[in-house]
Amino acid sequence: MAKKGAGSIVATAEDAVLNAGSVHIQGQFTSGAQPVVLDLRLAKDKGASGTVTIGTEVLELLRVGPDVYVKGDQ
Repeated sequence: MAKKGAGSIVATAEDAVLNAGSVHIQGQFTSGAQPVVLDLRLAKDKGASGTVTIGTEVLELLRVGPDVYVKGDQ
């Protein structure tokens, strides 16, 4: 079985991203003592939506065309 080189793997991944109709990104990491959770959905030519949670604070994101709307906790 032939192994792919790093450049070939990156090129394949870039091609997949550029040709995808949509993508769903989920992840979690820690920044300082605060957990950060991402849940984002992007649809080609339609926009994006999702949330970013930092500790207990939630930011809701909505992109429509070139405009991005952010709704946060009080």
